[in-house]
Amino acid sequence: MKNFTMYLLVFILSYLTPSFSQVSNIQDVKDSNYIKLLDSYHSQHEFYQKLSSMNLDELKYTVKVVFESDDKDPLIINKEIENHHHFNVSPAYFKSRLLENIKKHLPILDFVLLKTPCLVKAKIISIKTINYKALGGPPGIPPATLPRTDIKINIDEVFKGKGYFKEKDTTTFYYFPMWHPTLWNFEIGETCLLPLQPLIDNNSKEVMVALVGWLDGNWSDTGAIDSKDSASYGRFPIINNEIIDRMNSFGVGTKVNWEKFKSIINNEIDKIKSW
Repeated sequence: MKNFTMYLLVFILSYLTPSFSQVSNIQDVKDSNYIKLLDSYHSQHEFYQKLSSMNLDELKYTVKVVFESDDKDPLIINKEIENHHHFNVSPAYFKSRLLENIKKHLPILDFVLLKTPCLVKAKIISIKTINYKALGGPPGIPPATLPRTDIKINIDEVFKGKGYFKEKDTTTFYYFPMWHPTLWNFEIGETCLLPLQPLIDNNSKEVMVALVGWLDGNWSDTGAIDSKDSASYGRFPIINNEIIDRMNSFGVGTKVNWEKFKSIINNEIDKIKSW
């Protein structure tokens, strides 16, 4: 029973990162600067050594390449793996190591903007909980049924992921309540800033959109989180023209005028693209 519980936990947490199993509509990925950058390293050790010795300009250029790729097509790695591309450096390893380095040498806002594949402002239209059957478990053990929350949104603005989302789009994202020690208190009719991640559902093989939790990567303060307040780590409500970020995940402040916040985000994105 203990091993099965551990399996379920690993399964659920795995949805926080992309599944590189299957993608349709493969197109024009061979010319991606991101793919070329990954292919320039012959091993994970070589990349780690290079990353350790990068100067600031080299680090910024790497951030720019990855950011622009996510903005244009956050599923590009999935498409290449479906196209039987062989990576000498695991894309997941590449990005996790890169994020570690960014956090040491660049502002937290740069880290956050690179970590989330897509960032949108949207209005919550509907909320429903479904029973999700988790397939692919240990042989002989029936599939586990887990509660999953699906949230339908109407997108007002796209800050990152402009090749995937469009303003006035209606889409649905999901999360599993067990992903976070705090229940996200989404409300119908509210407007939020949302970090989102398109990925491949392991069961249906369809492209789905997941909420990105723990945006700042800080897992050490779970005991300090007020279970009644979910205005951080993936849900950033905009109330009375102020964005609420209780844990200051973006490093801009816990309550900031929306126009000021938007200006800071757009200026930082423009800066990253100029590197």
